[in-house]
Amino acid sequence: MTPSQRVRAVAAVLLTASLAMTMSAASAAPAVPAAKSAWSIQHVPPLNTSRTIGRFLDVSCPTDSSCLAAGWFIGTDGTKRPLAERWNAQGWNLLAPARPAGTKSSTLDLISCSSPDRCQAIGSRSRSVDGRLRPGLIAETWNGSRWRMVPIPRSPNTSLSAISCATANACFAVGVHFTTSSRSQAVSLHWNGTQWTAVQPRQPRHETTLGGVSCPGQRNCYAVGTASDKFNTPAHPLVEHWNGLRWSTRPIPTAPRGTSLNAVSCATGTACTAVGSAGVNSSRLLVADLSKGTWRTSGVADPPQALRDSGGFNHVSCSAPRVCTAIFRYVNQGEALTWATASRGPTGGFRVTVPARDVSSDFATGISCRAAGCTLVGAKDASDGRGDDQGTGTAFAWRGQGGHFVTQTVPQPPGTEGGRLSKVSCAGAGFCAATTSGAESFFDVPDHDPSAAVRPSQHGAWRYPPSASHGFLSGLSCPSSTFCLALGSAAGAQRWDGQHWAPAPSPGHPNPLISGMQELSCTSRTFCLAVGMSGGNKGSARYSIWNGSGWTPIASAAIPAGSRLTALTAVSCTSPKFCVAAGVSDPVKGRTRGLIEIWNGTKWTFGTPRPLVNLTFQGTDVSCATPSACMVSWGDSFEAIARWWNGKTWTGAPYPGPGKPKDNRSILGVSCPSATSCYGVGTQIVGRTFTQLIERWNGQRWFVVTPAQPGMGVAQLNDVSCTTPTRCTAVGYNTRLVDIPFAEVRG
Repeated sequence: MTPSQRVRAVAAVLLTASLAMTMSAASAAPAVPAAKSAWSIQHVPPLNTSRTIGRFLDVSCPTDSSCLAAGWFIGTDGTKRPLAERWNAQGWNLLAPARPAGTKSSTLDLISCSSPDRCQAIGSRSRSVDGRLRPGLIAETWNGSRWRMVPIPRSPNTSLSAISCATANACFAVGVHFTTSSRSQAVSLHWNGTQWTAVQPRQPRHETTLGGVSCPGQRNCYAVGTASDKFNTPAHPLVEHWNGLRWSTRPIPTAPRGTSLNAVSCATGTACTAVGSAGVNSSRLLVADLSKGTWRTSGVADPPQALRDSGGFNHVSCSAPRVCTAIFRYVNQGEALTWATASRGPTGGFRVTVPARDVSSDFATGISCRAAGCTLVGAKDASDGRGDDQGTGTAFAWRGQGGHFVTQTVPQPPGTEGGRLSKVSCAGAGFCAATTSGAESFFDVPDHDPSAAVRPSQHGAWRYPPSASHGFLSGLSCPSSTFCLALGSAAGAQRWDGQHWAPAPSPGHPNPLISGMQELSCTSRTFCLAVGMSGGNKGSARYSIWNGSGWTPIASAAIPAGSRLTALTAVSCTSPKFCVAAGVSDPVKGRTRGLIEIWNGTKWTFGTPRPLVNLTFQGTDVSCATPSACMVSWGDSFEAIARWWNGKTWTGAPYPGPGKPKDNRSILGVSCPSATSCYGVGTQIVGRTFTQLIERWNGQRWFVVTPAQPGMGVAQLNDVSCTTPTRCTAVGYNTRLVDIPFAEVRG
């Protein structure tokens, strides 16, 4: 890799890695308790509400003209919420399931309806923000008009796979519990019309799981699964029967070696069909039928598109004895994990129906069949084709018969794919503008998402004014509430006139961390100075000046002797005759060093400090209150270095760490409203938890101040802008299930 690629590309990779660490740690530890703070959280609306992330996980059709589907979606606040919709033969309609308070994740995973107005659903919840509720199961009941929560054992380390209701007062849910020694034990829960209680199934072998259940009567249920003598040994099929008092096992005398049963459907009290797979070192499609009191197995041929012995049934639903449709997964010839359906009539075997389009990026999660047809549900565009759930996609439903389905229109609840605030610039009595970035990339904005937000006053509401040009903005500066200039977007630059954003003349289209003008500083609507870098393996620092109507030709800044690559990625001006720019210089020999340059209105000169910095540093920033009061900071990768200018010399300004080791913090933005007041913002590690970091400079030293806490999830502050020592706005994002933009204000 070339030196320029190291400087420009590694920074983005390491930043992404640090954000991934943030989200991982967030799920592992509760939020840091809030302390009294001079800062307060300010709501910022989501970047988009039209592209909801969600999915159906199960469906139940009690009649030919009624189905209810359950799952989850990510709401506009970035939390995972229960999803429920009803189909009435005319179309799907959103319902409003209950939601546990104070949790960032709650879902409905299973649903079964004995009639259109009597349904039971079971899901799960995460730990509550205050720690009073631990992770566990949730249960809800539907009475035809509303959902309400009902009691269910918390059941830690338990995963439920299936549910079946014979009547409104008789349901079973089955699954597996993992002991502290990692042993798997089959579990079942029974609904009596008031609450769910545990009923112990049989444990015929050391390891047992139950994957499917079907109750044709309240005293007649069949549950299927897998049993083995110990972990990672050949599986044996497990069939259990409920007679109203207890569970008992049932044999399958013809089951091949390595049989696992994943789902079961009973069309009558004496006719059931179970599906799964068989094989020790391979996986073949397997069906088991109950007829005249005996279970018998049979195989199903793989579709021609499948790699040999790669399939397994996951779900099945029967509308009459032997009249069933099943969903199975397999690996296609392109080695992508995908799925298809197989259907069977009163006679003959299962016939595989491969969907008309490629569905390897989709998940099929549930099916329910009646005489008039079957409804299949899942998540569209939720997989990478290798079976990995990326936490994306939207709920979908198909309707059909005999394995041939058509797509149905499914309404999506208001939600968001996430987003962040990246840069902020404030002016006057509290006006601020902030640039945005998408949740998937710090240097990109999804199509049609807003590029910038504005706030009219210190405690006013943030909004996203319409703009004629979209795309990522790398630099932003607002000398007043009626003039801002931003670099980037499809137009190359954007200008704010107090009411609207509009395309503006551009010094070129910046490519973040690669080339072009990256940042700018404006002292008025007739003077801005932009800095950046040229492209290529021997890129050099560049600048351009805005004169109120256009830009001067891009020119070279000062280049340190012996450098093979230089870049300026931050700038601050107090007047057209004084600016300070900061970046990095990669020498031909030796380690990369920080770069400071001073503009006097006609030329650039070097600042004498050139500290050693890491090539992965991305959080370079500079802020000047006066020509004799400037702070430069290089602050990414959980290290932070600062230099202070007093008008004559540059001196070190070490950041205190939040604990030991002290370098567990990143400073990503700085703002100095006076010679004795600067604020730096970023993120820090406290114990095992990531949280936002705010530090204050008093003219002599930095010290950590207490930020406001966002309530749930973890937060990072990307930038800060202060108009006075007591009036500041910091922006960033709060990671819940997705990143959501947020701001903190002081004063």
